[in-house]
Formats: sequence, structure tokens, C-alpha cells
Amino acid sequence: RSITGSGRPKPVAPPPLAESTPKPTPNTKVDGGRPARVPLSDADRAADELPPWLHGPMEKAASTDTLTQGCGGTIEHGAFLVRERIDHADEFVLCVGFQKGDAPSKATHHHVTSRAEDGVFVINKKVFGEPRTTLAGLIEQLMAPVAGWPVVLGRVIPVSSSGGAQPLSRGDSIRSIMGSGRPKP
Repeated sequence: RSITGSGRPKPVAPPPLAESTPKPTPNTKVDGGRPARVPLSDADRAADELPPWLHGPMEKAASTDTLTQGCGGTIEHGAFLVRERIDHADEFVLCVGFQKGDAPSKATHHHVTSRAEDGVFVINKKVFGEPRTTLAGLIEQLMAPVAGWPVVLGRVIPVSSSGGAQPLSRGDSIRSIMGSGRPKP
């Protein structure tokens, strides 16, 4: 520490990480080949402006339970959340309530990923509406009618519905995933 003119110690910044020290990213593998998980606190979520519908890694059954609880016990048509896939930190699942005819709404689960060749987000390997290069842009677009997509996303089931913030893989890609959502020119 160094001393300032006031006689108080001046805080010294910690040394920078060595270049050989890898930062965890969604693709960093740890024991067993599973992706590294770096928990995001509520403060991190706010600082990164992560949307309330973006949950951390969650099994299919747990996301169905969260959707049901978030709707007060009965799944609503259009209610949704997005969860990170357990073993694929760079892939997501859109869990949405869907009602067909007079049957009660049920949870449906749709694989969401970004295509390697152009970065466009696809659902079940298909582009719906205008191509979007961010997850936020895709979800925002699905909150209005989109040709070929069966349900308008409505009620957001926030992270707090699952009993608090879930760990979310964190890396440099989070900001690009959550960016503006405008289609590429």
C-alpha cells in the first residue's frame, strides 16, 4: 500500500490476472466435461440488465413446475420463461404455456440456439419472423404474432418464481446474447 498525503493508506488494485488464467465462459469445461457455472447474483443481473425471464440451468420438469407456480397453479396460454440447458451453457430452452382447443394449457419446451454460420437465433432449428442475432430480440419479437409460431408470448415468469436467482453461465457472450435484437443488415 502507498500512503496518501492525508496519512491514510491508499488502496492498491490487485494485480491483473495472468494471461494463462482462463476466465470461465459458457464453453469452459470443468470436471466431467460439464460447462463451468459462474453464479449471477441479483446485483449482477441488474448490472448486466438481464431480463427477468432468463433463468439459469434447469431441468425440464423443474421449468414446468416453475411455469405452473408462476401462473398460480394453472399454466396460462402464452406464459413463458427461458432456461439455460443443463449441459450446454450456450443453448437455451423456451418453456411456454400452450393451449390447443378446449384442453387446458400445458408446458411446451423449445430448443433455442444461435446458428454458427450467421449468429441468428433459431427455435427447433427454424427461424421465426425476422432473423434475430440476440436472444432478447427473438423473445421480444415473439411477444407479438409471428407467422408460423403458434403462441404469442405473454406473461413473463421471472427468476424470483423459481425461489431466487439461479446460477447462469456467464461469459463475454452474455452481453451479445442480450443485445439490441435488431436483425443484421
